[in-house]
Amino acid sequence: LAALKAFKEYAKTLQDDVLKLHISDQKDIDLDLADIKSCTDSGLEAKRSSMEELRSQHQACREQQAYMVDAATSNCEDYNRTRKSESFTGAPPTCSLAQVATDSPEALEIFERCLRSTYEWTAGLEPLREACYAAHEELSHQAEKCRAQQARFEASSCLFVTKQEDVCGCRERTIDHFETRRKSVSAGELTRKAMYKSAVQMACHIDALVSNGTDKRGVLQSCKDLQIDTSHLEIAYGSVPEAEAASTCSSEPLCSHKWLSQEYTSRGWHAKAPAAECILCKKIPTNTTVTPPVPTPTPAPVRIPASSSAPTPAPTPVPTPTATLVPTPAPTPVP
Repeated sequence: LAALKAFKEYAKTLQDDVLKLHISDQKDIDLDLADIKSCTDSGLEAKRSSMEELRSQHQACREQQAYMVDAATSNCEDYNRTRKSESFTGAPPTCSLAQVATDSPEALEIFERCLRSTYEWTAGLEPLREACYAAHEELSHQAEKCRAQQARFEASSCLFVTKQEDVCGCRERTIDHFETRRKSVSAGELTRKAMYKSAVQMACHIDALVSNGTDKRGVLQSCKDLQIDTSHLEIAYGSVPEAEAASTCSSEPLCSHKWLSQEYTSRGWHAKAPAAECILCKKIPTNTTVTPPVPTPTPAPVRIPASSSAPTPAPTPVPTPTATLVPTPAPTPVP
C-alpha cells in the first residue's frame, strides 16, 4: 500500500512538472515573439534585464545544488557509518525465512520469530538508507534543473551579445531563433501530452487498486478507456510581428576565459556544483545577416569547458528502492 501511495505521489508530481514545463515553454514562445516585435535599439536594455534575471536564477540554483551536495554526502556518511558499525555487522539475523508458506504451527512460529527479528534489525538502518538514496535523487534533479537554467542564461546572453553586435540583422536572427524554438517546443509539446496522459492513467489505476470496491476489473477498464483532455497543454505560437527599424551597435565576447571566471569559476558554488560546458556564440560581422546558434538540446552548438581543471564528479544517483511491505503475522493456531 505504501508503494502504491508513493507511485500515486509520483504521478501527481509528474502532472505538476508537465504543467510547469508547458508554462515555461509558453513563456519562451511569448518572449521570442516579443523579441521580434521589439527588435530595435530600445530592445537592448530589455535583453540585458532578462539576461541578468536569468543569471540570478542560475546562481541561486547552483548555490542550492552545492548545499544539496553537502546534505547528500552527510546522509550517506550516516548510512554507511551505521551500516558498518558493530551493532549491525556483529549481530545480523541468522535465522531463515524459508518457511514462509508453511502450514505447520511449529514452523510458522519459528518463521514469525525470524520475521520479527529481521524487521527489528533493519528498522534502524532502512530510514538512513532511504535518506541517502533520496538525497542523491533530489541532487540529480537539482543538477538537471541548474543545467537547464544555465542553458537559458547563456541563450539569453547570446541574444544580448548578438543584439550588441548587429542590430541591423536583428529581425532575421530573432525570427530564425523563434522558428527553431517553435520546432523544439512543438516536439516537447507532444511528449508532455503523452507523459500527462500516462500520469493520469497511472493515478487512476492506483486508485482502482487501493479501492474497496469489488468490481476492480471494471474500474481498471474504465481507466484504460479514460478520455484525457490535454488541451490545456497546447502551446499558443502566435504569428511573427511586422518588421520595425533597426540600427548597428558594438559587440562583446561570450564564453571567453574572463567571462567564464566572472560568471562561473570564481563563484563560491562552482567547486561543488560546477557549471556545464559553455555554449559558444559565433561572432557575427557588422552589417551581415548571419543566423546565430540557437541553444537547443542538439549537438550543433560548439562547446568549451567552463574550467580547465577536472570538476569533481557528482555522486552516482541510486534508484529509490520500492518499499518492502511486512505483512501482519497471522495468529498461531491452537493445537
